[in-house]
Amino acid sequence: MIVAIGDSHAATYEGIADLIIPQQFTIYNVVKGELDLTFASHEIHNPYSDTGKTIPITSDMTIIFIFGEIDCRMYLVGREHTILKLCQDYISKLNSYRVNYIVASITPPTDAPVPEVYQPIAWYTGTLDQRIWVTKFMNLELKRACVESKTKFLDIYDHYALANGKLNPEISDGWTHILPAHNDYIKKCIGDILK
Repeated sequence: MIVAIGDSHAATYEGIADLIIPQQFTIYNVVKGELDLTFASHEIHNPYSDTGKTIPITSDMTIIFIFGEIDCRMYLVGREHTILKLCQDYISKLNSYRVNYIVASITPPTDAPVPEVYQPIAWYTGTLDQRIWVTKFMNLELKRACVESKTKFLDIYDHYALANGKLNPEISDGWTHILPAHNDYIKKCIGDILK
């Protein structure tokens, strides 16, 4: 069983994950222990379930954590010096759950929308080039932290980015998300990781 837990980018895993649990959280929230999951009791509480039931964590379950886009878009431009520690703390927190898991890389950033057309919930800081640099650096440090802790890392950034590092708009929802119709590469990568 595959469970995708993350910010709104978890929806990209539709058709891959058996269960998607979206959380409007950042990596900062996860590090601070604010993620509403009861891993300590070896269950996942799905706050979006109609029944409100918990799901037992089993040895054949893999959880994919999909966080970081909001961090890179809103908070980390100008605070690049915090990225290394943030990535280490994030992986340390995920390791404390003692579950089989994969850390997904952060999707490529996009242009800030025109305010008259779309008012995003979360704002955009810095220029697109700055957000591309921050996202690539964050992915590099996430991957490094995963390698050091022997954690599986799902690296999809380059596949979905244009040559300049920006999210390919042809496979996106026009904003920051990869459409599920274009997640075949993600599915293949997960299959390779789980072999």
